[in-house]
Amino acid sequence: MQTQTTSSLPALTPIGQTATAGPWRLAVVEVVSGDEAANRIASANAGNTTAPDGVGYLLAHVQATNTGSTPLILNMADFGATGSDGVLRPAASLAGPTPELQGTVQPGATLDGWLPMLVDDPSAATLWFESILLGGDWDSAILGLSEGAAIPSFPPAADPDSDAGADPGSPAAVGTAVRAGDWAVTVIRTGSGQEVYDNSDYGLRALAQSAQDQSTEISTWLGVYLRVTNLSDRPADFSPNALMLCDTDGEVWDNILALNAPIPDVARRLVPGATREGWAAFQLKPYSPGTLARVAPSAIADAPRYVSLSGSATPATAPVGTPTALSVAAGDTVVTTDSQINLRAEPSATGAIVTELGKDTKLTITGDAIEAEGYTWYPVTVVDSGESGFVVSTFLAKAP
Repeated sequence: MQTQTTSSLPALTPIGQTATAGPWRLAVVEVVSGDEAANRIASANAGNTTAPDGVGYLLAHVQATNTGSTPLILNMADFGATGSDGVLRPAASLAGPTPELQGTVQPGATLDGWLPMLVDDPSAATLWFESILLGGDWDSAILGLSEGAAIPSFPPAADPDSDAGADPGSPAAVGTAVRAGDWAVTVIRTGSGQEVYDNSDYGLRALAQSAQDQSTEISTWLGVYLRVTNLSDRPADFSPNALMLCDTDGEVWDNILALNAPIPDVARRLVPGATREGWAAFQLKPYSPGTLARVAPSAIADAPRYVSLSGSATPATAPVGTPTALSVAAGDTVVTTDSQINLRAEPSATGAIVTELGKDTKLTITGDAIEAEGYTWYPVTVVDSGESGFVVSTFLAKAP
């Protein structure tokens, strides 16, 4: 990462110091991460789930003082956190340790509580505050969640041609970036219905399994894999409906079902300059060929851009997060491709976590792949520690 120079963002407040955000005074007084955070969250409520692969739980103990003259409401939804990937994840939707940081705060009073967060890299984690009730930029703050944490920054992104894809009669091609409002958007490729199914979670798979003819149901699914970059100087959402299918006149097919996106889902809130790659998915109808897409992250503020989905593009390197088949056998050595990967005792997203693996951890394949819960799992042994368990194939690559 580079040092963030975006002047419109508030300066980062180090852990233990107080930030001013409009009428609020905020301070992070304690941070818990790793196994301790996961154990506290699991103990808080039996219904709490383990962290998804690729991210880990982090608990932030925050003090919030209302310096205004009227009572103010503080919501957990006012907060988001990111590590080094620039994805601003909201406070986790689960029952955290008590007291939780949520409630009405009287003038001059202080609310003290915990925030359960999900981040990709706790060592670089920052907490972002923006009141959903007060609004505007005057009430925002960024607080460090580790010693030496910095606001994530990224190499400047190329600004696409502002006219590319402006006319639905002359849409941009697959592999061509378009400028839609504050976003650079590139459709990298499309995926067949079976690929959508293979990379989806149990929720979307259940839709096919409940159909009378599963193969016919899957054949109507279209996946679109794209890259998006936040070109603005503020955090912004690339929403699930930012990409929609439309007819040749640019009118959105209102009766086309948008499906739960395969993994990874492109729809996320990103900090300035951050890029994400992922999927959107739709269920086609006989009258909708599905060959034209409209990109409009903000239907109110942004002029839409149009992309033809009938072509294909092959990037010089495989895009980050693209699901690829891993061809390995027992005895082969692989490495993890991301940080905080869960090594689980069983091939299940709810299996006990043996340990968390850092990026480029060497593992030995010990058996055949297992298909379970929509994922492909490999039994492995950690080369350095000898610990054994299962890892999702998406986070593995052959060792150099």
